[in-house]
Amino acid sequence: MQFGFGMPQRFFTEEMDTSVLRPLLEKVESLGYHSCWVREQAANARYDLAPIPLLSYSAALTGTVKLGTSVLLSLLHNPVNLAKSLATLDRLSQGRLIVGLGIGNTSSIDVLEAFGISRTTRGRRFEKGLELMKELWKGEPITFRGEFYNTTSFS
Repeated sequence: MQFGFGMPQRFFTEEMDTSVLRPLLEKVESLGYHSCWVREQAANARYDLAPIPLLSYSAALTGTVKLGTSVLLSLLHNPVNLAKSLATLDRLSQGRLIVGLGIGNTSSIDVLEAFGISRTTRGRRFEKGLELMKELWKGEPITFRGEFYNTTSFS
């Protein structure tokens, strides 16, 4: 059996005490945890740490623990930029990244609509964004034309 750890991302004070992260990550790794996990919320930007920068910081402070997203709301990101950020994080962590992507739950529909994503198209948009990211991760030049995303000759 393997055990993971939910990273602290929410701080409820004006002064976020992020100094707790370094000793926490050192302890998690020394205890032999398999992984550290983050989640994404578009709301509460004032008190929440964003998942990709937090995992990047965690990658720099650890050497063996896996780093995971549970769940990253890929619809809130441009798939070209997200593919690049995740590939960079995977490289910086030496292949320790585990990515969980999702479209959010019913409580996130209002948030998605604030990003210009309708509830009727979110499923298709998610699938097409994932398809585009997979093509980009192959490392070959691509041309991608679709309902939501159009790119030419990315490599």
